[in-house]
Amino acid sequence: MNKKIDLLYIILMAGMCWALLIVGHEIIGHGGAALLVGGELISVNAMYFDHDISNATFWQEKFVRANGSFINIIFVLIAVVWISRLKNKSTWFGYLLWLIIMMNCFQAGNYIAFGKFISPGMDWAIILNNLEPRMLWGTLEMCLGISLIVLGFYYGRKYHYYFLDLKSSLLKQRFKIFGIPVLTATLISLSAALVMPTDDRLLMIWGGIGNSFFFLTGMLVLVFIPTSKEKIKEISLFQGNQRLVIASIILMGFYLLVMSPGINF
Repeated sequence: MNKKIDLLYIILMAGMCWALLIVGHEIIGHGGAALLVGGELISVNAMYFDHDISNATFWQEKFVRANGSFINIIFVLIAVVWISRLKNKSTWFGYLLWLIIMMNCFQAGNYIAFGKFISPGMDWAIILNNLEPRMLWGTLEMCLGISLIVLGFYYGRKYHYYFLDLKSSLLKQRFKIFGIPVLTATLISLSAALVMPTDDRLLMIWGGIGNSFFFLTGMLVLVFIPTSKEKIKEISLFQGNQRLVIASIILMGFYLLVMSPGINF
């Protein structure tokens, strides 16, 4: 495949993964959980889901807060099972599943483990409120988050051989398959932060950068970890997949043009 088209596909797959991650986190995760506990949906945008769960029990409120990340974890589990069953992983669909695993592992893992140190208003900081013993619950949060980060590194390394060849620099190829998706996610997250309704645009911009670039830093680390050439198999160039292109455009369009400016229920 032409290298320009190859790069375009990587950007499209990364954009779809990021849009799926956020839409899943906010709408399916927080919104779905709020409905399950009998809450009222108010609005959603690129970073927040506003709802009324004033009648929820103590543990129901914790569930609604946590379910955004739980959905991201479910995405990881589905993608892990799916990619393991693919006979030919060296396809754009295989690459998409691989990105879903890494992006959701690193984003959710860092959010769960370190979000409470960034702001007391983040979900996993609020979840700790009134939980005793707080140190134990905080430790469990940290263990869950770090476990997801470790899984991100594990699956990132395990399957990256399927998307490389021996015809060009392995460092450049690793930057393409690991680094370009991080930059794509960051650009999309920043774009969403610029259009979402807010009284503090600068805070949203920094939040967009932190939620994407910094939470996905593990993928940038993977760029610089050497690859064993013995594990690379000569593969044919990926064939285009119009259905994935269409799905990517639709999902990114929904995220940037519909969800980010805000949906009122």
